[in-house]
Amino acid sequence: MKIHDLKGVIMKKKIVFAILIMTFILSSCSSDKNAMHDEAKADYGSDAYEKAEEDMLIEVDTEEEGIDNSLKINENIDNSNLNRNQMEENRKIIKTGYISIESQAYDESVLKLRSLINKNNGYVFSSNEYDGNEQNKYDDKWSSYVIKVPAENFDSFMNSAGSIGDLINKSEEKQDVSSRYMDIELRLKTLKVQEERLLDILEKADDLEKIVELERALSDVRYEIESFESSKRDLDRKVAYSTINVEINEIRLKEEYKEKPISFGEKAAYAFENSIENTGYFLQNLLLFLISALPAIIFLAIIIFIIVLIVKKINKKKAAKKPINTFDSVVNPDENNTKK
Repeated sequence: MKIHDLKGVIMKKKIVFAILIMTFILSSCSSDKNAMHDEAKADYGSDAYEKAEEDMLIEVDTEEEGIDNSLKINENIDNSNLNRNQMEENRKIIKTGYISIESQAYDESVLKLRSLINKNNGYVFSSNEYDGNEQNKYDDKWSSYVIKVPAENFDSFMNSAGSIGDLINKSEEKQDVSSRYMDIELRLKTLKVQEERLLDILEKADDLEKIVELERALSDVRYEIESFESSKRDLDRKVAYSTINVEINEIRLKEEYKEKPISFGEKAAYAFENSIENTGYFLQNLLLFLISALPAIIFLAIIIFIIVLIVKKINKKKAAKKPINTFDSVVNPDENNTKK
Protein backbone atom coordinates (compact mmCIF):
# COMPACT_ATOMS: atom_id res chain seq x y z
CA MET A 1 0.00 0.00 0.00
CA LYS A 2 1.31 3.45 -0.88
CA ILE A 3 2.13 6.01 1.81
CA HIS A 4 -0.61 8.49 0.86
CA ASP A 5 -3.22 5.62 0.92
CA LEU A 6 -2.08 4.67 4.44
CA LYS A 7 -2.36 8.27 5.56
CA GLY A 8 -5.91 8.46 4.14
CA VAL A 9 -6.97 5.34 6.04
CA ILE A 10 -5.54 6.70 9.30
CA MET A 11 -7.33 10.00 8.82
CA LYS A 12 -10.62 8.17 8.26
CA LYS A 13 -10.08 6.13 11.44
CA LYS A 14 -9.32 9.27 13.39
CA ILE A 15 -12.48 10.97 12.08
CA VAL A 16 -14.64 7.99 13.06
CA PHE A 17 -12.99 7.90 16.48
CA ALA A 18 -13.63 11.65 16.93
CA ILE A 19 -17.29 11.22 15.98
CA LEU A 20 -17.65 8.51 18.61
CA ILE A 21 -16.09 10.75 21.22
CA MET A 22 -18.41 13.60 20.28
CA THR A 23 -21.36 11.24 20.56
CA PHE A 24 -20.26 10.27 24.06
CA ILE A 25 -19.87 13.94 25.03
CA LEU A 26 -23.34 14.89 23.76
CA SER A 27 -24.82 11.91 25.51
CA SER A 28 -23.17 12.95 28.76
CA CYS A 29 -25.20 16.17 28.72
CA SER A 30 -28.41 14.24 29.51
CA SER A 31 -26.86 11.57 31.66
CA ASP A 32 -23.89 10.84 33.73
CA LYS A 33 -20.68 9.95 31.88
CA ASN A 34 -20.16 6.88 34.01
CA ALA A 35 -23.70 5.77 33.35
CA MET A 36 -23.11 6.00 29.61
CA HIS A 37 -19.92 4.06 30.01
CA ASP A 38 -21.71 1.41 32.01
CA GLU A 39 -24.54 1.37 29.52
CA ALA A 40 -22.14 0.87 26.67
CA LYS A 41 -20.52 -1.95 28.56
CA ALA A 42 -23.93 -3.39 29.26
CA ASP A 43 -24.88 -3.24 25.56
CA TYR A 44 -21.65 -4.68 24.17
CA GLY A 45 -20.36 -6.41 27.21
CA SER A 46 -17.49 -5.20 29.34
CA ASP A 47 -14.87 -7.43 27.75
CA ALA A 48 -16.07 -6.77 24.20
CA TYR A 49 -16.04 -3.02 24.70
CA GLU A 50 -12.53 -2.95 26.11
CA LYS A 51 -11.33 -5.32 23.39
CA ALA A 52 -12.77 -3.01 20.69
CA GLU A 53 -10.88 -0.08 22.14
CA GLU A 54 -7.63 -2.09 22.26
CA ASP A 55 -8.10 -3.32 18.67
CA MET A 56 -8.61 0.24 17.43
CA LEU A 57 -5.46 1.46 19.20
CA ILE A 58 -3.45 -1.53 17.94
CA GLU A 59 -4.70 -0.94 14.39
CA VAL A 60 -3.64 2.71 14.50
CA ASP A 61 -0.21 1.81 15.92
CA THR A 62 0.23 -0.89 13.27
CA GLU A 63 -0.61 1.52 10.47
CA GLU A 64 1.83 4.11 11.85
CA GLU A 65 4.54 1.45 12.03
CA GLY A 66 3.72 0.53 8.41
CA ILE A 67 4.27 4.14 7.39
CA ASP A 68 7.59 4.24 9.23
CA ASN A 69 8.70 0.98 7.59
CA SER A 70 7.66 2.26 4.16
CA LEU A 71 9.66 5.44 4.73
CA LYS A 72 12.67 3.37 5.80
CA ILE A 73 12.35 1.15 2.70
CA ASN A 74 12.21 4.17 0.42
CA GLU A 75 15.20 5.67 2.21
CA ASN A 76 17.15 2.42 1.73
CA ILE A 77 16.21 2.38 -1.97
CA ASP A 78 17.42 5.97 -2.37
CA ASN A 79 20.71 5.12 -0.61
CA SER A 80 21.11 2.05 -2.81
CA ASN A 81 20.59 4.12 -5.96
CA LEU A 82 23.10 6.68 -4.68
CA ASN A 83 25.70 3.97 -4.00
CA ARG A 84 25.08 2.47 -7.44
CA ASN A 85 25.62 5.86 -9.09
CA GLN A 86 28.83 6.34 -7.12
CA MET A 87 30.03 2.90 -8.21
CA GLU A 88 29.29 3.77 -11.84
CA GLU A 89 31.33 6.96 -11.51
CA ASN A 90 34.23 5.12 -9.84
CA ARG A 91 34.44 2.37 -12.46
CA LYS A 92 37.85 1.97 -14.08
CA ILE A 93 37.41 1.66 -17.87
CA ILE A 94 40.28 1.37 -20.37
CA LYS A 95 39.17 2.63 -23.79
CA THR A 96 40.87 1.69 -27.07
CA GLY A 97 39.90 2.86 -30.56
CA TYR A 98 40.83 1.83 -34.12
CA ILE A 99 40.43 4.14 -37.14
CA SER A 100 41.29 3.49 -40.80
CA ILE A 101 41.34 6.44 -43.24
CA GLU A 102 41.82 6.68 -47.01
CA SER A 103 42.56 10.03 -48.61
CA GLN A 104 43.37 11.44 -52.03
CA ALA A 105 44.92 14.47 -50.27
CA TYR A 106 47.29 12.54 -48.02
CA ASP A 107 49.35 15.46 -46.67
CA GLU A 108 46.22 17.44 -45.89
CA SER A 109 44.73 14.48 -43.99
CA VAL A 110 47.88 14.18 -41.88
CA LEU A 111 47.60 17.88 -40.97
CA LYS A 112 43.92 17.42 -40.07
CA LEU A 113 44.82 14.47 -37.84
CA ARG A 114 47.43 16.48 -35.95
CA SER A 115 44.98 19.35 -35.56
CA LEU A 116 42.36 16.95 -34.15
CA ILE A 117 44.93 15.58 -31.70
CA ASN A 118 45.75 19.08 -30.43
CA LYS A 119 42.06 19.96 -30.20
CA ASN A 120 41.44 17.00 -27.86
CA ASN A 121 44.56 17.67 -25.74
CA GLY A 122 46.21 14.44 -26.93
CA TYR A 123 49.65 13.51 -28.15
CA VAL A 124 51.32 11.06 -30.55
CA PHE A 125 52.76 8.17 -28.55
CA SER A 126 54.41 6.54 -31.59
CA SER A 127 54.20 6.78 -35.38
CA ASN A 128 55.36 5.04 -38.54
CA GLU A 129 55.34 6.96 -41.83
CA TYR A 130 56.13 5.91 -45.39
CA ASP A 131 56.51 8.74 -47.92
CA GLY A 132 56.64 6.52 -50.97
CA ASN A 133 59.50 5.50 -53.24
CA GLU A 134 61.26 8.30 -55.09
CA GLN A 135 62.15 5.90 -57.87
CA ASN A 136 58.53 4.91 -58.33
CA LYS A 137 56.25 7.91 -58.42
CA TYR A 138 53.21 5.63 -58.36
CA ASP A 139 54.07 4.19 -54.95
CA ASP A 140 51.40 5.41 -52.48
CA LYS A 141 52.12 6.94 -49.08
CA TRP A 142 50.84 5.60 -45.79
CA SER A 143 51.28 6.19 -42.08
CA SER A 144 50.15 4.76 -38.76
CA TYR A 145 49.88 6.46 -35.38
CA VAL A 146 49.34 5.46 -31.77
CA ILE A 147 47.59 8.40 -30.13
CA LYS A 148 46.85 9.11 -26.47
CA VAL A 149 43.89 11.34 -25.54
CA PRO A 150 42.20 12.06 -22.19
CA ALA A 151 39.44 9.55 -21.51
CA GLU A 152 36.79 12.29 -21.40
CA ASN A 153 37.75 13.30 -24.99
CA PHE A 154 37.73 9.76 -26.39
CA ASP A 155 34.17 9.90 -27.78
CA SER A 156 34.75 13.36 -29.24
CA PHE A 157 37.85 12.19 -31.10
CA MET A 158 36.18 9.04 -32.43
CA ASN A 159 33.11 10.97 -33.61
CA SER A 160 35.34 13.47 -35.48
CA ALA A 161 37.37 10.79 -37.30
CA GLY A 162 35.42 11.35 -40.52
CA SER A 163 36.84 14.87 -40.81
CA ILE A 164 40.34 13.48 -41.47
CA GLY A 165 39.42 11.73 -44.74
CA ASP A 166 37.32 8.88 -46.06
CA LEU A 167 36.47 6.75 -43.04
CA ILE A 168 36.92 3.07 -44.00
CA ASN A 169 36.75 1.41 -40.60
CA LYS A 170 36.15 2.52 -37.01
CA SER A 171 35.87 0.38 -33.91
CA GLU A 172 36.32 0.77 -30.19
CA GLU A 173 36.90 -1.50 -27.23
CA LYS A 174 36.26 -0.94 -23.53
CA GLN A 175 37.85 -3.00 -20.76
CA ASP A 176 36.50 -2.81 -17.22
CA VAL A 177 39.38 -3.19 -14.73
CA SER A 178 37.45 -2.04 -11.65
CA SER A 179 37.71 -5.42 -9.90
CA ARG A 180 41.42 -5.68 -10.58
CA TYR A 181 41.94 -2.12 -9.34
CA MET A 182 40.02 -2.81 -6.12
CA ASP A 183 42.01 -6.01 -5.54
CA ILE A 184 45.25 -4.05 -5.87
CA GLU A 185 44.04 -1.41 -3.39
CA LEU A 186 43.00 -4.05 -0.84
CA ARG A 187 46.30 -5.85 -1.27
CA LEU A 188 48.20 -2.60 -0.74
CA LYS A 189 46.28 -1.84 2.46
CA THR A 190 47.07 -5.32 3.80
CA LEU A 191 50.75 -5.02 2.93
CA LYS A 192 51.06 -1.58 4.51
CA VAL A 193 49.50 -2.87 7.74
CA GLN A 194 51.95 -5.76 7.63
CA GLU A 195 54.81 -3.31 7.07
CA GLU A 196 53.81 -1.27 10.13
CA ARG A 197 53.63 -4.38 12.31
CA LEU A 198 57.06 -5.54 11.15
CA LEU A 199 58.50 -2.10 11.94
CA ASP A 200 56.99 -2.20 15.44
CA ILE A 201 58.40 -5.67 16.06
CA LEU A 202 61.77 -4.63 14.64
CA GLU A 203 62.03 -1.71 17.07
CA LYS A 204 61.49 -4.04 20.02
CA ALA A 205 63.72 -6.88 18.77
CA ASP A 206 67.09 -7.34 20.49
CA ASP A 207 68.24 -10.65 18.97
CA LEU A 208 70.53 -10.20 15.96
CA GLU A 209 69.15 -13.27 14.16
CA LYS A 210 65.57 -12.08 14.58
CA ILE A 211 66.54 -8.61 13.40
CA VAL A 212 68.03 -10.06 10.20
CA GLU A 213 64.90 -12.15 9.56
CA LEU A 214 62.62 -9.18 10.21
CA GLU A 215 64.62 -6.95 7.86
CA ARG A 216 64.45 -9.62 5.16
CA ALA A 217 60.68 -9.96 5.62
CA LEU A 218 60.31 -6.17 5.62
CA SER A 219 62.28 -5.96 2.38
CA ASP A 220 60.01 -8.54 0.72
CA VAL A 221 56.88 -6.67 1.86
CA ARG A 222 58.20 -3.35 0.56
CA TYR A 223 59.09 -4.97 -2.76
CA GLU A 224 55.51 -6.22 -3.11
CA ILE A 225 54.17 -2.78 -2.17
CA GLU A 226 56.28 -1.14 -4.89
CA SER A 227 55.15 -3.74 -7.42
CA PHE A 228 51.44 -3.23 -6.66
CA GLU A 229 51.83 0.54 -6.62
CA SER A 230 53.49 0.35 -10.03
CA SER A 231 50.57 -1.74 -11.34
CA LYS A 232 48.12 0.74 -9.86
CA ARG A 233 49.88 3.70 -11.50
CA ASP A 234 49.90 1.85 -14.82
CA LEU A 235 46.13 1.27 -14.60
CA ASP A 236 45.60 4.91 -13.63
CA ARG A 237 47.51 6.04 -16.74
CA LYS A 238 45.59 3.70 -19.04
CA VAL A 239 42.25 4.75 -17.56
CA ALA A 240 43.10 8.48 -17.64
CA TYR A 241 44.41 8.40 -21.24
CA SER A 242 42.71 6.31 -23.90
CA THR A 243 44.61 4.78 -26.83
CA ILE A 244 43.55 5.35 -30.45
CA ASN A 245 45.28 3.61 -33.38
CA VAL A 246 44.98 5.53 -36.66
CA GLU A 247 46.01 4.45 -40.18
CA ILE A 248 46.03 6.80 -43.18
CA ASN A 249 46.49 5.43 -46.71
CA GLU A 250 46.94 7.54 -49.81
CA ILE A 251 44.55 6.82 -52.70
CA ARG A 252 45.31 8.34 -56.10
CA LEU A 253 42.90 9.23 -58.85
CA LYS A 254 42.66 6.72 -61.69
CA GLU A 255 43.92 9.20 -64.28
CA GLU A 256 47.12 9.65 -62.29
CA TYR A 257 48.17 6.10 -63.11
CA LYS A 258 49.55 5.12 -66.51
CA GLU A 259 47.30 2.99 -68.62
CA LYS A 260 48.68 -0.41 -69.49
CA PRO A 261 49.95 -0.66 -73.12
CA ILE A 262 47.70 -2.48 -75.52
CA SER A 263 49.53 -2.82 -78.87
CA PHE A 264 52.99 -4.32 -79.41
CA GLY A 265 54.45 -0.93 -80.31
CA GLU A 266 53.08 0.59 -77.13
CA LYS A 267 54.43 -2.33 -75.14
CA ALA A 268 57.88 -1.93 -76.76
CA ALA A 269 57.88 1.83 -76.15
CA TYR A 270 56.80 1.32 -72.59
CA ALA A 271 59.50 -1.35 -72.04
CA PHE A 272 62.17 0.88 -73.64
CA GLU A 273 61.13 3.81 -71.49
CA ASN A 274 61.27 1.66 -68.36
CA SER A 275 64.69 0.31 -69.44
CA ILE A 276 66.07 3.84 -69.80
CA GLU A 277 64.63 4.84 -66.44
CA ASN A 278 66.05 1.72 -64.77
CA THR A 279 69.47 2.30 -66.41
CA GLY A 280 69.46 5.86 -65.15
CA TYR A 281 68.55 4.65 -61.64
CA PHE A 282 71.34 2.06 -61.84
CA LEU A 283 73.97 4.62 -62.88
CA GLN A 284 72.81 7.00 -60.17
CA ASN A 285 73.03 4.27 -57.55
CA LEU A 286 76.44 3.16 -58.85
CA LEU A 287 77.76 6.73 -58.70
CA LEU A 288 76.39 7.15 -55.19
CA PHE A 289 78.03 3.86 -54.20
CA LEU A 290 81.40 4.93 -55.59
CA ILE A 291 81.19 8.27 -53.85
CA SER A 292 80.27 6.68 -50.55
CA ALA A 293 82.96 3.96 -50.96
CA LEU A 294 85.68 6.33 -52.25
CA PRO A 295 87.59 6.57 -48.94
CA ALA A 296 87.70 2.78 -48.67
CA ILE A 297 88.79 2.44 -52.30
CA ILE A 298 91.65 4.94 -51.80
CA PHE A 299 92.75 3.14 -48.66
CA LEU A 300 92.79 -0.23 -50.46
CA ALA A 301 94.71 1.27 -53.42
CA ILE A 302 97.41 2.60 -51.08
CA ILE A 303 97.77 -0.78 -49.40
CA ILE A 304 98.02 -2.58 -52.76
CA PHE A 305 100.61 -0.07 -53.98
CA ILE A 306 102.75 -0.60 -50.89
CA ILE A 307 102.52 -4.37 -51.25
CA VAL A 308 103.64 -4.16 -54.90
CA LEU A 309 106.66 -2.04 -53.96
CA ILE A 310 107.66 -4.46 -51.23
CA VAL A 311 107.40 -7.45 -53.61
CA LYS A 312 109.57 -5.70 -56.23
CA LYS A 313 112.27 -4.89 -53.68
CA ILE A 314 112.30 -8.50 -52.49
CA ASN A 315 112.70 -9.77 -56.08
CA LYS A 316 115.61 -7.37 -56.76
CA LYS A 317 117.41 -8.52 -53.62
CA LYS A 318 116.99 -12.14 -54.62
CA ALA A 319 118.36 -11.45 -58.13
CA ALA A 320 121.39 -9.61 -56.72
CA LYS A 321 122.25 -12.46 -54.38
CA LYS A 322 122.04 -15.16 -57.12
CA PRO A 323 125.54 -16.95 -57.52
CA ILE A 324 127.46 -16.97 -60.91
CA ASN A 325 128.38 -20.39 -62.44
CA THR A 326 132.30 -20.31 -62.90
CA PHE A 327 132.41 -23.36 -65.18
CA ASP A 328 130.09 -21.76 -67.69
CA SER A 329 132.11 -18.58 -67.65
CA VAL A 330 135.34 -20.40 -68.49
CA VAL A 331 133.90 -22.65 -71.20
CA ASN A 332 131.67 -20.07 -72.86
CA PRO A 333 133.16 -16.65 -72.09
CA ASP A 334 131.55 -15.11 -75.15
CA GLU A 335 128.10 -16.30 -74.09
CA ASN A 336 128.54 -14.80 -70.64
CA ASN A 337 129.70 -11.52 -72.13
CA THR A 338 126.72 -11.54 -74.46
CA LYS A 339 124.30 -12.05 -71.47
CA LYS A 340 125.93 -9.15 -69.70
